[in-house]
Amino acid sequence: MALMRIDENNPLYNAVTSIRQAGKKAENLTSQLLAFSRKQIYKPEVLNINNAIKSLDNMLPAIPGGR
Repeated sequence: MALMRIDENNPLYNAVTSIRQAGKKAENLTSQLLAFSRKQIYKPEVLNINNAIKSLDNMLPAIPGGR
C-alpha cells in the first residue's frame, strides 16, 4: 500500500521495498513452520492441576514483585 503512494525516485522507496520483501519472507517462513508443526501428532496428557499450581507457588517468590 505504501509503495503505491511513493514514487520510485523517493528516498524511502528502497526502504519500503525492503520492508515488503522482509514481510514476504516472514510470511513464507511462518507458512513453512506451520506446515511442519502440523505433521506432529498431538498427544494429550492428563494434567494434575494441584501439582501444576504447587510448582508455580515455588517459583513466585523468585519473581520480582512476587510474594
